[in-house]
Amino acid sequence: MDLFLIRHGECGTADGNWSPDPPLTEVGRLQATALGRAMARLAVTAVIISPLRRALETARLAVENLEPQPSLTVWTELREGLDDPHRLPGRTALAGEFPDFCFPDDLGQDEWVHGGDRIEEFVARARAVLSRLSAQFSGEERVAVVAHGGIGNYLLRSAMAVTSDAEVFIELSEASISHIRLHSGHARGRWGLLYPAPAVEILSVNDVAHLRRTD
Repeated sequence: MDLFLIRHGECGTADGNWSPDPPLTEVGRLQATALGRAMARLAVTAVIISPLRRALETARLAVENLEPQPSLTVWTELREGLDDPHRLPGRTALAGEFPDFCFPDDLGQDEWVHGGDRIEEFVARARAVLSRLSAQFSGEERVAVVAHGGIGNYLLRSAMAVTSDAEVFIELSEASISHIRLHSGHARGRWGLLYPAPAVEILSVNDVAHLRRTD
């Protein structure tokens, strides 16, 4: 399976104040449109999305002109990490605004709590996401995950088997794409004796070339 880890576009509030769930800015919307052109070239077949507004808006703009339309599924586990808990609108409100998205039951009908994370839980959540992706998708499928810089870091670190206490940070720019390939057991046999047969290939990290294209 080819997995494309995508960070949402630029976001922020009109008054410049911090928000736990800000919308995209005008720049962010343009970045999301550029992501759509890149996703068309990548032949993405499924999109998995964080339940936070900046990711939902990025995914909606990115897929609006894709043919055929990929499936759009929200996973609560892809939310960003946040110290303090905040209550955000639940499935009813989000489904009304994003009707083509499939929202999970654990999001809560009327509201859900974003935040209250501890580092151990954040790391474990990223590992669980990779395991779930590996179990649900396989073979020739090409899956985009639209999420955030923090969870994206831990997904990449988990894929590379970087320990949770390693002082490593992976720069993920807004609207960047990182491409990894998850191998099933039978697909790993093509590697020679001098190299270990990998479960994961890291093909690109923090690619923003699509943001510089004019077509």
